[in-house]
Amino acid sequence: LGLLIELQTRYLVAGLIGVLALALFFGAHIVAGASTGAIVALFAVGILGLLFEMHVLPGHGFSGALGAVLILTSIVLAFGSAFWLVGVEATAIALVLSVAIFAFLLRWLPESALMRRLAFAGAQSAAEGYVAAPVLNFLEGHEGTAESMLRPAGVATIDGSRYQVQTDGEFVAPATRICVKRVEGSKIFVKRA
Repeated sequence: LGLLIELQTRYLVAGLIGVLALALFFGAHIVAGASTGAIVALFAVGILGLLFEMHVLPGHGFSGALGAVLILTSIVLAFGSAFWLVGVEATAIALVLSVAIFAFLLRWLPESALMRRLAFAGAQSAAEGYVAAPVLNFLEGHEGTAESMLRPAGVATIDGSRYQVQTDGEFVAPATRICVKRVEGSKIFVKRA
């Protein structure tokens, strides 16, 4: 649960608690003689699988699923061969409770006073000047000069300003007169004048 909360908040407190809880769990089972260093290594390989899935090759799912299976297997094996059924039950209960508490916190935390102070609550409207790209529709029909080779994209000067432009596939040499054919969002399509 601490590690799940850490992924959402990134303040290191919940993550540190989660790591300490795992260290206490595995350490106690090693001291009791039910677990070994190989089981802890299995857990570490599972964590590496999850990290690989999240940061190196996301989306394919294999390393993440394998990592999750290795983590769950190492937790169950840490209980010892005589108590593996107790390990399955305890792990299942812990998973269900962790997911339930995490889901509750996801719904509650954005409304808490702490999160209201940390999160940006303002609205970014176009009326206040927040736009993703400038509106360039006024350039339609205007003429200019290609500054670089347009193959099919490049730079052109239109009405004394430089713009990134592109053609519909034709190549246009530098210093060629061009005309703005159409504007789609922030893309300016040109053709030979």
